Amino acid sequence: MIRIPLLVLAFVSIAAVLAPSRPAAKNILNLPATPYRYANVKLPAHFTQPGRNNDNTPPDNPLSDHGVTLGRVLFYDTRLSANNTTSCASCHVQAHAFSDPKPFSKGFQGASTDRRAMPLVNLRYYQQARFFWDERAGNLEEMVLLPIQSRIEMGQDIKRVVDTLARDTMYPVLFARAFGDRQITDQKIGKALAQFVRAIVSYESRYDKGRARVRTARDDFDNFTRQENRGKALFMRNCSTCHMKDGNENFFVPTPANTGLRRADLTADAGVGDVTLQDADLGSFKSPSLRNVEVTAPYGHDGRFATLDALIDHYSDNPIFDPNLGYMVPVGPLKFTGSEKAALVAFLKTLTDGKFLTDPRFANPFVDRKGAMLRLVRAGTPPTPVVLPSSLPELPPAPPAKSRQTMIERFLSFDANADHRISREELPERMQALVARGDKNGDAALELDEIRSLFIAASSRRTRPQPPHTESSEGLPGVIQDLKLPPEKHALALAIVSRPNVLRTADLAKQAYAEMRALLDDEDYENFAAAAARALKERVVTIVD
Repeated sequence: MIRIPLLVLAFVSIAAVLAPSRPAAKNILNLPATPYRYANVKLPAHFTQPGRNNDNTPPDNPLSDHGVTLGRVLFYDTRLSANNTTSCASCHVQAHAFSDPKPFSKGFQGASTDRRAMPLVNLRYYQQARFFWDERAGNLEEMVLLPIQSRIEMGQDIKRVVDTLARDTMYPVLFARAFGDRQITDQKIGKALAQFVRAIVSYESRYDKGRARVRTARDDFDNFTRQENRGKALFMRNCSTCHMKDGNENFFVPTPANTGLRRADLTADAGVGDVTLQDADLGSFKSPSLRNVEVTAPYGHDGRFATLDALIDHYSDNPIFDPNLGYMVPVGPLKFTGSEKAALVAFLKTLTDGKFLTDPRFANPFVDRKGAMLRLVRAGTPPTPVVLPSSLPELPPAPPAKSRQTMIERFLSFDANADHRISREELPERMQALVARGDKNGDAALELDEIRSLFIAASSRRTRPQPPHTESSEGLPGVIQDLKLPPEKHALALAIVSRPNVLRTADLAKQAYAEMRALLDDEDYENFAAAAARALKERVVTIVD
């Protein structure tokens, strides 16, 4: 008599019960007998410090193991698209921190999206709880349903999705486990998908391991190289005001920012401005978390930056002319040296969480009938190199401030047939909800008086949040700390720049800089001079090589 372990029997039974019966599917669902643990995961202490409440989970949709499991199945099911070809995972790939390695994604019929797919990393801890590059979705439950109904992305009628899932033998069982009854609704679909997205939390990077052994994020990490600690110090001094506001180590910018990424033509993507219809929001975009940023290239809402080096170059070297600019105004171009840029990149790569990128809890739960996992992610396999298409234009110069259009001028530019009314079809898909907001006479278009009323309402609806203030500089002693010099050089350099009145006169300043030149090698001195200029906002003396 052949004895079969009970666990194997249980697994086979569940696979058989949950195998879809209608329509006939070439793939079967492969779920463990006991669901993976998603709820009540123990996070590092730096995620849960007292007084910090960034969790945007609503009271009516708490995470449960069965709820997230249902969301995971839905996330990978291509039947959520009109022609059964495209799932959420088609554009949000686990190996790339649930982003798309292409500048623009292909929808269910091959058409390209007008923005790149954002990474779905740690969205649970984006406190403002608004999503998409323009933050048009007010919560995750709303966000997850919009791509399904997009005419470009998945092209599906949500009611048809409900009917399709209800006819499948596996989904009523999964919905009953998740929500207590077998009824399938679009609201439950949104809740389950939102639970899965909230469960996608990365917290086991080298940064997290080093952070667990120090008191603050500014301390040197014992598992970092000197270059990585130097890059962290540069980040803390120059970038953390925005990317770690109030010490938030999920590395989100807390509000949309205008950093000069909008192209110059009138109808170019205006980001948040296309939602709020306020001039102050023209060109503002949400920023993704920097966690796993190493594998989420290309960068920017239009994927214009192919590498981290190119991204850092933009903020380091390019003057930004936008008068609506928020975050960079107090500092201006950062002018990092080549060595500093390399250190910053080295630090950003410590935010990569290899376990997260291959975690089976977030992987495709469907297997083909031969047992081979679909879209198998091999541990340690580097992401496919990203090559931007040759047709992607370079960033053009911004127009002079006097010629900048107002939001209403931009909106009227979409009147393609010059009939003084704007139909839904004349607007980009991301803006089409504006027609429903302003259409008073029910003709599916906006006349001039309706446009005027829409903008009047928008002007009273929202004020733009103020950007965070730049932290006060620690001056030259802080610069020395950032350099991560060997102990003996660090002590001598700190003594030089800490002398009383060291910068009061040109002669004293020149003497200090000359001593630093003699003490440091060329690379460290170059980094010192650049960092000192940033810390002091202007050069006290001219540094002559």
